[in-house]
Amino acid sequence: EWIDSLKKAQQQFVIMKIPPVGEMMPSVATVSRQASTYLGDGDYEIEDSDVLPRTPRGSSRGSRVSSLAHSH
Repeated sequence: EWIDSLKKAQQQFVIMKIPPVGEMMPSVATVSRQASTYLGDGDYEIEDSDVLPRTPRGSSRGSRVSSLAHSH
């Protein structure tokens, strides 16, 4: 239970840090999905490795999001 709360808080934190970059992105849905991908456990890692090779643009955006999160 507390893990879900922690993930939710982290996700909101990441989304809140994104807006300057996010203005260049087409939709908030993309941002929140990437926040989940960055935070996620095994489920998201599997999805990540499945999705990224097929969407090169998504992978460059994803690395920008994760480097932003790592800088914290």
